[in-house]
Amino acid sequence: MAKVWIYSLGWLVLGLCAVLALPRRTDGLETMLRSQIEQRLAAQGLGGFEVRMDGQGATLAYRDDGFSQVAASGDTAGDRMQRAVTVTRGVTGGLPERAGYGGVLVGPVTGVRVNEASVIAMQTRLDAAATQTAMAEQAEQAADDCTGRVTQAVASRRLQFVSGSAELTGDSQAILTDVYTTLQTCPQGLILNVEGYTDNVGQDLDNMKLSTARAEAAAFALTDMGLAQASVTSRGYGAQDPIADNATEEGRARNRRVDFILRPRDEPEGP
Repeated sequence: MAKVWIYSLGWLVLGLCAVLALPRRTDGLETMLRSQIEQRLAAQGLGGFEVRMDGQGATLAYRDDGFSQVAASGDTAGDRMQRAVTVTRGVTGGLPERAGYGGVLVGPVTGVRVNEASVIAMQTRLDAAATQTAMAEQAEQAADDCTGRVTQAVASRRLQFVSGSAELTGDSQAILTDVYTTLQTCPQGLILNVEGYTDNVGQDLDNMKLSTARAEAAAFALTDMGLAQASVTSRGYGAQDPIADNATEEGRARNRRVDFILRPRDEPEGP
């Protein structure tokens, strides 16, 4: 009877030791499996996921900061998640498919769950970004089309100024009237950039000031006709970006110009 009691006590002690060691074994297993899942996902180009382990079960969710990776892939949130699930199910931790120790499994991932809320949230962000991109492309196309119409309306004519000043002369008023009339056919939400340029004769600072004053004069004339001030900007670039050879009088004359460029309202300015 005593032997049976001692034998039973021995098994009880072993069981208690196993139970006490279980949290440590479980934590180590979770860490190992999580690391291997993350490495496998990264190797397959499936970044942007958060992996949560519960024993040998894994839950996959999209990280908020993983949007750029998901968007760059071109996949839907659901398709990308299913690929991640397939990869995760293939992680075994280098152990047999099923192995036990003291009744506790120490083998591979036994189940993969999906955080559906994160999938819905990610797809919502992808859809919103796609809509925004489409709208931006439409605005860009509208700006290009309108710039083309304004350029065609101006044709080969150039605004004329008193030499060395920003005072408009010649048929400049007729040109600006044609520009204004054409702008009335353009979609709302576009910004007109009036850009002034000079040839390379003279000091850079003087050329910058002159080109700025001439761009401002043309912009003022258009707003005086009725163009909303909020939809017009002006800027001088001096002798930058020549369109002809400054070595000839003809080339210098072509470089002394005012360009009319349209852009979407949220697009930054620039030559």
